[in-house]
Amino acid sequence: MNPAFTKPILGVLAAIAYELFAFGTKTGALGIENTAVYGPEVGIVGLALNLAFATLLWLGWRRFSVRSAK
Repeated sequence: MNPAFTKPILGVLAAIAYELFAFGTKTGALGIENTAVYGPEVGIVGLALNLAFATLLWLGWRRFSVRSAK
């Protein structure tokens, strides 16, 4: 993918995550206060979701690269 295309998308996704989950001592729109468990970057659930998403991206990338090699 073109970095000029992906960089703004990642910025928008980060902004949405910080609005929903907040940062520091603030509480976000979802009202989550236990960020050690539910935080998008540092929480256990966030880690599990990030790993699942990274795995899906990796599997998709492998599938795409095998198809384009044929």
